[in-house]
Amino acid sequence: MKNLMKKSLPGALICLTASMGTVAYAQLIGQDDRNEVKDMSYPYSAIGRLTTGTSQGEGYCTATLISENLIITAAHCVKGGYSYTFRPGFSRGRSKFKSSSAKVVLISGNYSKPGDTADYALLVLKKPLGQEAGWFKFADFPRESMNQPVYSRAGYGADGTSYSTLKEQTGCRMNLIGSGAAAFLVHECDLDHGDSGSAFFTYDPAKDPQATLFAIADLSRASACDVYGVDQYEPSIGQSSPCYNRAVPVQVFHSDLDTVLPPQSGH
Repeated sequence: MKNLMKKSLPGALICLTASMGTVAYAQLIGQDDRNEVKDMSYPYSAIGRLTTGTSQGEGYCTATLISENLIITAAHCVKGGYSYTFRPGFSRGRSKFKSSSAKVVLISGNYSKPGDTADYALLVLKKPLGQEAGWFKFADFPRESMNQPVYSRAGYGADGTSYSTLKEQTGCRMNLIGSGAAAFLVHECDLDHGDSGSAFFTYDPAKDPQATLFAIADLSRASACDVYGVDQYEPSIGQSSPCYNRAVPVQVFHSDLDTVLPPQSGH
C-alpha cells in the first residue's frame, strides 16, 4: 500500500457552514495528502456521494455500500433531512452507475449531536446498486493495528469542487480510545466538509477480493479539541500535535449491522 504519512504539523482550521445547518471543520494536518481517485473501479465504485435534502437546502456527505442495498454514513449527515440520494462511483459529475433514493432505517438511539460516539446511520436504497457497484464487508477495529499506517480513507470533501471529486488518502494511522459503545478513534488523516461518513478501510485483492470497512469519519480535530479534549490521549499516539481528527469504529455499531444485514457475503 502506498504510504503518504507525514509528520504532524500545525494546520489552519477553516470553518465551513453546511447547507444542512450543521457546522463542519476542514482539518488538514500539515500538507493535504489526499489524491483524486481517477479509476472508479472497485473498491471506489462502492463509495458514493450522499445528498440530503432539508428545509435549508442540500447537504453533502459520503456513504459506503455494505450490502447490495444498504449504505452507512454519519448520523449528522441525515438528521433533519427529508430526502436522500446516493450516487456510487461518482466522479466529476459522472458515474457509470445509476443513483438511488434512500430511506433512513436506523439512527442510533444514543445519538444527539455531531461528535457523539454513536454518530452513525444506516439507509436502505430503493435500487440494489451494490449488485453492480459492489460493497464492503466490515470488521471491528483491531487494537493490534493501532498507530500502524495501514488504513485508507476516501470521501467527497468540498475543496471547491462542489463535492463531486472522490479523494483518497492512504497510510492513515488510527488509535482506539475506550471500548464498547463509548469507543472512538483518533487519527491524522485529512478531512474536509463532505468527508463526514466516509469509510476507513483496507483493500488487498491478492489476499481478499473484498474491501473491509473498520470505521467512518466523524469530526475534525477542531471539534474534538473544543468538546472532547482529545489532547489528553496524545501520549498514546506518540505525536506532538495536541488534537486529532476522530472516527467511529465498527465495534460501536456492529450489533446494529447484524440486526439489519444477512450474514456477510462477497461483493
